[in-house]
Amino acid sequence: MATDWTPYITGGVSLVGAWLSFLGARKGAKIQIEAAEKSIKKDVDIAKMNIKERLVAENEVNWDNELKKLISKFIHQCFDINNGIKEAKSGTKHTKDGLNEIKRTLKIISEASETMTEIRLHIFDSSDSLGNLLLDKFVEAIQHFQKMEPIPGGELAELTELSRNYFEKKWKELTKDIN
Repeated sequence: MATDWTPYITGGVSLVGAWLSFLGARKGAKIQIEAAEKSIKKDVDIAKMNIKERLVAENEVNWDNELKKLISKFIHQCFDINNGIKEAKSGTKHTKDGLNEIKRTLKIISEASETMTEIRLHIFDSSDSLGNLLLDKFVEAIQHFQKMEPIPGGELAELTELSRNYFEKKWKELTKDIN
């Protein structure tokens, strides 16, 4: 009696087909999982970069704001020193008020020197020609005061304008990638 193998063959082929489908689906799922993991890792890396870039930008803005305060303080000190020097040289330097004005002016000169040191620590990029020019102008101002002479108004105006230009340049550098 001849055995009909057809159902067995059909069942075996179906079983092999099901097994191959299972292996294909498993491999496809594995590939999808790997792709999803890579995508998630890439998204996390991008998020970390964005966080770092944001932190750097925020720190740079804070740094520049602190420098603006220091420069503003220094320029204000320059005006106070100019007034003090003029008062001290007005002929009242031998009176009690005149001596007090000289002491006050010397104290402000000392404070301005400290402020200048802080400014120099904030502007430290030796390749920044505008920053270095600004530092040179601050040094010139201090040199006037060390000689007990007022800084000329034109030099003070130039110092203020250079400061504005410096911060305009810094702002453009910071925001160049925005838009």
